[in-house]
Formats: sequence, structure tokens, C-alpha cells
Amino acid sequence: VWDTRSATVIASMPLQAPALVGGSMSLSPDARHLAVGWGFGVIVFSVDELKGTHIFQRGQSPTSLVWADDERLVMGFAAGLIEVWRLGEQTPTHQLSGELQWRTSPVTAAPTRFFLANERIRHLAVDPEGRWLLATGGSDDARAHLFDLDSGALARSWETRGEWAGAGFDAEGRILVADDAGLSVYVHESDAPFHRIEAPGLNSISAHRDRPEVAIGADRSGIWSTATGLRVEQIEGGERLAFVGDQVLTTRNGELILLAPDSGLVVQEMRGGAQAAIGGGAVAWAATEAADRV
Repeated sequence: VWDTRSATVIASMPLQAPALVGGSMSLSPDARHLAVGWGFGVIVFSVDELKGTHIFQRGQSPTSLVWADDERLVMGFAAGLIEVWRLGEQTPTHQLSGELQWRTSPVTAAPTRFFLANERIRHLAVDPEGRWLLATGGSDDARAHLFDLDSGALARSWETRGEWAGAGFDAEGRILVADDAGLSVYVHESDAPFHRIEAPGLNSISAHRDRPEVAIGADRSGIWSTATGLRVEQIEGGERLAFVGDQVLTTRNGELILLAPDSGLVVQEMRGGAQAAIGGGAVAWAATEAADRV
């Protein structure tokens, strides 16, 4: 875990060999907990105490992880299962199964569970208010699904195109669904995209926390307005992009780089201990909710 102001490692937690199966990592919005997928489930580390605080043994590693808030962790798995856990709870409560059918279990201390018809969960995202969950499945399910995070109800689905490349929400709650050719921006009440941003070679998206903007890593990387669909800034040479506060995080030659997006100037270079993990794409994209930690 890096402090982006000083470009120094502030926490380093040893992981055993199966820890990064799937490469799933997520930093909580308050930057105090780091969730890491491992061979049999998820380990949650305390960044401040430098130790594991929770272990969720699921029998498999998640394919996607995202925090809904500082206490709720959403896990996606290869068989299409999505679970929403609160820290400290260890058993399931309700689930969606089969073709998005809802059912309730009598168990009380457990996660909310969803099931996307045996499709591998590729991407998960939670809106800024913590109300909506966006999920994309595998190649056989060319749809993005929007769930009510509290009730588990399926609100709507959108048809998509191309190979999946990302999912998210902008600062004003618009839905972002990315494929390898570009980004579709939706609003809740519409079946058609509000905007379509063409971006061939798209490999990553990251929404700004306060402004309706999205950083897109692609053949021609840059920052676009999700309100107008127009490009705001062009960023040269970034392999992938992620907002960290008002700055943009990217990788170059295996190093973490912080850029000022308006000028393209390097603000910080973070070198050293994370080299191996950066190569796998795990550390750089763990989270960007807290502006001083990544």
C-alpha cells in the first residue's frame, strides 16, 4: 500500500503463494482495509495494523472484488455467483439463482447472494451512494445487470457489444459499461446509451469521485466527460489509467506513475517493492477511492 503524496510504501503484508489467484484486490473507501483474493476465498487485511483481520473461506478465489462501503464487500466468482458480505459475518442469507430468480433463506447472519446463470463474473461496481450494484458476466452473456444492493432485486439489464473491459458509475450515478472498443454511458430509465465513447483498444476505466469524468486507458488514452461524451484531456503513453483524487495513476515500464492530467507532467514515481505485482496488474488497480493511498 502506497502513500501517493510521499511515493513511499506505508504498509506491506506478506501473501502466500495462492494469494493472488485471479489477481482480485480492492481497497476500502476509507483505505483502512485491503481485500485480497486467494486460492480458497478472500483475506481482509488491516492497513493500519499490518495483519489479516477477516478470512472468508469460499472454496474458490473470486474473479472480482469491490467494496460497497467501509463494511460491505462484494465478491464475484467464476460460476456466476455474487456475494455481498459484512465484515464479521460468516454465513449466507438470501440468493438469486438460475435465470435471475430471487429467493430468501431463513438463515440470518449471511451475505446477500446473486447468481448470473453460470456466467463468470468479470466486473463489479457499486454506485457512489452504495445503493446499486452493476455486474457483467462472461462471453455468453452479452449484458450488464443492475441490482438493488440492499434487496437483491434486478432493476434492469443492458445489451452490450465486444469483449468486456470494465464497469462503473460516474460521480452523478450514470452507469458505465466498457468493452474493448469503447464505453457506453447509461442512465437508469433508458435502454439506449446516453453517450457512446469510441475508444479502440480500451483496457481500463476509472470514474472521478467528484466530477462527471472518466479516465479511459486505450490506444489513445485520456479523460472524457460522461455528461457530454467529449474528451477533456489526452494522456500519452499510459498503459492503464485510474483516478487518484484529481491525479491519474498509470504504469510505465513496470512502475507506478502519478500524472497531472491537465499538463501530463509526472507528479510522483513509485518504484521498488511492488514491481512483481505491478506486472500482474494487481496493485495499480486495487482502488482509488482514497486520494492518499493506493
